[in-house]
Amino acid sequence: MAGYADPEKQRYNTPDAAFGIGSITKTFIAVLLLQLHEEGRLPLDAPVSRWLDDKLMAGLANAQSVPPDNCYRTMRVCQAGRMNQPRLPTR
Repeated sequence: MAGYADPEKQRYNTPDAAFGIGSITKTFIAVLLLQLHEEGRLPLDAPVSRWLDDKLMAGLANAQSVPPDNCYRTMRVCQAGRMNQPRLPTR
């Protein structure tokens, strides 16, 4: 079924095919953040508020739940806003 935009109709993907992206954007953002970090343009431990001003944050859904000192390193591992959660045991 790989390569089909619609497996039931056996219609192949095209450059114009649209997909629901779901959580895959987290991967793209993580890669972008790490590339900027490697270039020396983004310290991963700097607070997000250093680049996102109050006006921008006000327009983002759930932004008020993000701690002002939240950093990109925390966001990269999907822990933003959940700092007091217990860690899962390691094997």
